Amino acid sequence: MSENSSNNENIIDVLQNPSEFGPNIRFNNGEVVNGVEQYQKEIPNLPGDFNEDWDVTQWCSGSYFDPTNPILNSAEFQDDVLGTPIATWQQGSANDSYGNSSLSIYNSSEASDSSTEGKNLSGYTYAIQVQGGTLNDVNIQSYKNLGLSVTFNHQINFTANERITNVTGNTGIVSFGNNFTVNFNTVKNISGVPQLGIFMQSVVYDSRGVETVEAGYSSLNGANSGGKVYNAGDLSLLSSSFSLSNMQYNYNSEVDAFSGETSDFYKVSINLNAELDKIIYMLSKQDPKNASYYQDLSNWVLTGSYVGGESGNLGSVQPSNSSATMDVNNISITQDLSSNIKYSENSQKIQSISGLDMEDNQVSTTTPSDGETNIVLNAGTKNSSNKQQTVTSLGSDSITIGSGTIATIHANGPETTIVGQGGSATIDGDSNLNVSGTFSSLTSQNNNSGSIYSINSSSDGYYSINLGTVNIDINSPINTRISTGSNAEYNILSKSDGKSIIFTGNNNDTIWNSGGGYQVIVSSNIVSTGILTVNGGGDQEIWTGSQDTIFNASDAPAFGGDVFAQNKGDIQSAYVDVQGGTANVNLNTEMVTVWSNAGMTNVNGSTSLSANDVLVSQGGNMNITGGAGIQTFVGLQVGADPTSAANVNITAGSGSQTIFNCGINLTINGGSESTGSQLIISSSSEESIEYINGGSGYQEIWSSIPNTVINASASTASGSIKDIIQDGNTIFNSGLEDAQIFVFGGSLDANLGAYSGGVAKGNVDIQGNVTGFSSITLNDFTSINDKIILTGLSDQNGYTITEKNGSSILTFDNSNSTVVINGVLDIGVNNIGNNAIQIYTSSQ
Repeated sequence: MSENSSNNENIIDVLQNPSEFGPNIRFNNGEVVNGVEQYQKEIPNLPGDFNEDWDVTQWCSGSYFDPTNPILNSAEFQDDVLGTPIATWQQGSANDSYGNSSLSIYNSSEASDSSTEGKNLSGYTYAIQVQGGTLNDVNIQSYKNLGLSVTFNHQINFTANERITNVTGNTGIVSFGNNFTVNFNTVKNISGVPQLGIFMQSVVYDSRGVETVEAGYSSLNGANSGGKVYNAGDLSLLSSSFSLSNMQYNYNSEVDAFSGETSDFYKVSINLNAELDKIIYMLSKQDPKNASYYQDLSNWVLTGSYVGGESGNLGSVQPSNSSATMDVNNISITQDLSSNIKYSENSQKIQSISGLDMEDNQVSTTTPSDGETNIVLNAGTKNSSNKQQTVTSLGSDSITIGSGTIATIHANGPETTIVGQGGSATIDGDSNLNVSGTFSSLTSQNNNSGSIYSINSSSDGYYSINLGTVNIDINSPINTRISTGSNAEYNILSKSDGKSIIFTGNNNDTIWNSGGGYQVIVSSNIVSTGILTVNGGGDQEIWTGSQDTIFNASDAPAFGGDVFAQNKGDIQSAYVDVQGGTANVNLNTEMVTVWSNAGMTNVNGSTSLSANDVLVSQGGNMNITGGAGIQTFVGLQVGADPTSAANVNITAGSGSQTIFNCGINLTINGGSESTGSQLIISSSSEESIEYINGGSGYQEIWSSIPNTVINASASTASGSIKDIIQDGNTIFNSGLEDAQIFVFGGSLDANLGAYSGGVAKGNVDIQGNVTGFSSITLNDFTSINDKIILTGLSDQNGYTITEKNGSSILTFDNSNSTVVINGVLDIGVNNIGNNAIQIYTSSQ
């Protein structure tokens, strides 16, 4: 025995790899003398090595291959992957009663006409073809005497690269497998215990269907099992009437098999210890007095292997026309001397084919815990009535759910891959899931937060995921509904240019609309800690419910027209309707309308000069920061109760803001760093209040609400204020910036002297029409910084000045208006025409 290529000194090669050492090997002649197989004297004389560990064995053949007379470089056997064979042997024909067979040897890594896959294969590939006859066999078989050292108390594994090609015919059978011979009680020769030699077979292809392989076969009979056969499989239907011709089949996930032709090579792996455990289990039941000896794996020894196929007519008089080829490459049988293996009755993966999906139509399937099982659940298309299937996954498995199938998956292995092809799935367990594909509905109570779900949705779907990350791609105009109460993270991408509706379930949801279609997003009014993040694109409606929301507007082309126009043309826009929770809206160039009905809405202005957005409060509190573009705000009072008025805070940006206040509690900030303009138009009969704080930009105020407070900036003189008072009471506190105040109605209380930073330096010009306003009260009035002009008098002398408590009071002949200048007695008056006067302090 040689050290394995893994360079692990404890793992040894039981036999030389015939792909690495070859292609010259012995050929048998079909004879057996005293129980010993006989071989031809000559061996092939092909370029390469002679492999002493393997031979070519035929049985029940019409003639036997002549090793010295191969067909060289035969174009008839050229293969798209392997190229042209270096040698081929053939015998018989399709009509021979003994059938026909062939063996071709390829060196695809060196062949000029092989494919990329072929060039990546290791060394020599052996192609075995059989058809017809009665047990017409061709095998690559071990020749070397393995002695008594390859015992099963150490791990023994088989691997090879294999594929099935050239499948034809429909009568009789063709079967291929990777097979072994094992002996019992030939190492210790325990007295009174039977000595057995058993054929342990692992079929990888049967022309009657993959279910035939999964069903298995056994002729074991306890202590009389010498020379008997065991084929790994379900064996649940074995009885005295059992025969290959009348099988009923159950799915056995312990054994993978090819269902037909495969264009690619697959890695076939066999756990010989797991298969031997099945034999021991049966023998222990059949011969219980020797069970302890059977279950001592050191009493079992591997004696040989044979890889190949057989064909026949199943006893029918009708000739068998079924034919197929198995290509075999890179055979490896290893023993791990460092391992100490014990007998186990647990379900184990015996034969796996890496990357190959097995079709499963059974109601219930349980996979072994120690391997990988790839199955396709097809009850939805294969079963006429019962379309429900249940899988208990205990290994690192891959499960595909076919269209129409209703699957329940108990995912309890380390990792589980689930692929949807249109069916529905209900999943639980603790496995780390990787779920992808298309589902009509998907419910997962899986408890692994590392699970990932990548779903392609092309029809209305319902998704309820407990934990993990969920990525949903919406590919057509559909309704997508997500259950409430989930702790998963949802990422939803609409790729359709049609209309799709998404019910978020108030989970942690992130949504995109790359397809540019019409997207409606709805969250509900339920208690939730989930955050909805929506990224703009296409046309969107977002109805937030009570869910906290983040909306990121896209960089779609801006709208340059009237934001209140009904027809805005072909532009992409978003409508965000806030029904509760906290919404954070980040503006960009895409036109956005935000309508806040409840909760709190924070709006961050766009950095784009072309931005043009509409913001509305109708009962919802808002905090709005201006940007470089245009913002239009409308504040609407809900009902007559002033205590229910919304509270809105607006701060200027570098662009422009038009603000309509119809009865909310509004605070407006010019901002010391913001040079944009604000046009503020306020009108309401409700008891709301408006605070306006100056800044570095220009503010124009048209006010007729009951209560307005204007604070000129105390930190910068670069801004200016223009206030047009039409009704209500306005309080003005001067600051560093200049202000113009026009009083056409209501009343004005102006504090013109000090502010929190010191002496006011801004110039305040006040003009009032005495026939419109009710009163003007000035505090700390000086002619150095302040000016007041009164218009609408009856004539040049249509006023009266009186002094009271150290203040000057002006009344007028043609109105009930009053002007009070607190703390000033020495005022002077200049006439401006016949109906206007300017008031100044005489000492200044």
